[in-house]
Parts: sequence; structure tokens; C-alpha cells
Amino acid sequence: MKSFSINDLEKYSGVKSHTLRAWERRYNLLQPLRTTANFRIYDLEQLKKVLTISLLKKNGHRISKLSLASELWIENKVSTLANEQCVCEKAINELIINMYIPVPDSFEKALDKVLLTVSVDVLVEKILFPFLNITGLLCMGHKQIEQHIVVVSIRKKLILAIETTILSKKTDKSILLFLPDARQLDLGLLYTYFFLKRRGIHVVYLGTEITLENL
Repeated sequence: MKSFSINDLEKYSGVKSHTLRAWERRYNLLQPLRTTANFRIYDLEQLKKVLTISLLKKNGHRISKLSLASELWIENKVSTLANEQCVCEKAINELIINMYIPVPDSFEKALDKVLLTVSVDVLVEKILFPFLNITGLLCMGHKQIEQHIVVVSIRKKLILAIETTILSKKTDKSILLFLPDARQLDLGLLYTYFFLKRRGIHVVYLGTEITLENL
């Protein structure tokens, strides 16, 4: 079973560690286990709870009330958050949770579900880019099994976004994109390709493992 530290919860939810500890003490919102060294550890359900509570709190709900609410009430309140920012934040939370569900196609199905409600452009700019920043996958190589599956799924969606982007205007600029080694940082490179193409810039994309001699 996947477990998370309090720092993991802070990274994914944006809620500071001292606030999470206060929620635990004052409202019994979280029930972490303890390691032999007395560090808090949380399971996937508690990560999901923190993400949900954080979203509702940002939209005006008080922690004191949320701590007493049923799961059904909370789910109903989340479902009413329908503006674009909330839709995107809910999608990001779903992607974070599905990254750790031990089913190989869980993450990709979550991505496909999001694409039923938003355009490819919104998916890339307002959901995938923030998700990659939060998880660190935009500028760091993936080291865990679940991260590899996520990277493969996102890579496919970025390529789809690039291929389906129609230029409304073109500039006289050209940019060469490449990486000099084989580190798994090509998501950032692909996102840059998409970002530039949407703005009418001609891109020559060479990919990874480009030596100076070949360049």
C-alpha cells in the first residue's frame, strides 16, 4: 500500500504541514499512522481527503464545518464547483490520486475523462502543466514505477495536443528544441513545443540524446 509523508501532503495539496497537524489535533480530520521513529504516514484515502478539503476551503467552506460533514455531503459540495478554475483543480486532484492507484491504465482513463469536458488546450495549459509542476515531473526524471506510467500517458496527450494545434497566425521566428542527453525530461521539451506552436512560432524538434556532433 502506498504511503505518504506529511511533506508529500503539503506538496500535493498546498496546505502547510503545521496546518495539517492543527487539523489533526483540533478537528480529527486526519488519522495518520506512525513510523517507529514517530513520523506521521498517510494512506491514499487521507491524501484524497486533504485534496478535497483544501479545495472546498479555498471556495469558502470552514474547516470546523467540514470536519463534521459526511462524505456524501462533501462529495455533493465538490460536484457543485463548476467554474473553470475549480474544474481544473478537481481534475488535477484526480490525476494526483490516479497516479497512485495500482491499476496500469487508471491514470490514462482519468486523462481521457477530463478530455470529455475540456479542450486539449485547456488540458495542457491549465491541468497538465500545473500537475507536472506539483509532482516535479516537468523538470525531474521519473524514478518510481507509477511515475513512469504517468509520464508515458502525458507524453501521448502532449503529442496529440501538438499535432492538433492549428496555427491562427505565424511569425517569422524559428526555434530549435533538443536535449543533449537521455534523462527523462522530454515532457518539458514537449510542453515547450506546444507552447511555441500555439503562438505561431516554427519549431524544429529534435528530441533527446542529441550530441553536439549531430547538432
